[in-house]
Amino acid sequence: MARLKKGKFCPKCGSPRVYWPVPQIPQMKCKDCGWQGILVVEDGELAKTIRSEWESKEDTKKLKDLLIDHGAVQFGRFKLTSGKESDYYVDIKQVSTAPDVLKHIAKLIVPYTEGYDCLAAMELGAVPIEVAVSLASGKPYVIIRKEERGHGTLKKVEGPSVDKKKILVIEDVTTTGGTIVTAAKALRGNGAEVREAIVVVDREEGAAKKLKEEGIKLIPLVSISELKEK
Repeated sequence: MARLKKGKFCPKCGSPRVYWPVPQIPQMKCKDCGWQGILVVEDGELAKTIRSEWESKEDTKKLKDLLIDHGAVQFGRFKLTSGKESDYYVDIKQVSTAPDVLKHIAKLIVPYTEGYDCLAAMELGAVPIEVAVSLASGKPYVIIRKEERGHGTLKKVEGPSVDKKKILVIEDVTTTGGTIVTAAKALRGNGAEVREAIVVVDREEGAAKKLKEEGIKLIPLVSISELKEK
């Protein structure tokens, strides 16, 4: 029986590459030497961390199931916002209009809002998600127009001032990252600091690389490869 007090390391080879395949059973496995054993955690903070990791994995699994069950992944011939054609389409509107799924997505995003002053999303797809996250986190939000208004205030960024504020960009689906880049430019043009963007589904077609070049880290809740495995 292994006792883990100060860190998640294999007691046989010392490797940090240990994991728990079944959340309900504290069975520890080492990816390097193959050691297996029952984990007994005596450190209160470590136990809390491990429990949080288990819960996070279960929440992510639930999100995948909800996306599939609600028909968010469709197959056929589709033209994407980026202009590309694809044999599948991720339609987050199928779930962002369902209160239970929207609430679950917000639950997953809320921890990432810590340290940010405000949320931002480009109209239209990500706005319901942004609103749900705002209600769950208490963070204010702004909406970025695709085109500047030709009347009234002529603003492209609607909501409170983002000047000198740290902004977390929220997106529903990303392919090449173009929409997030456009949003970031609009925000930065108004004095905001943009370093991260969180997306519900990453289609894994170059968005992470493109955003990195713009100084933005992409955080996907799930990837299309994970959904296709379902």
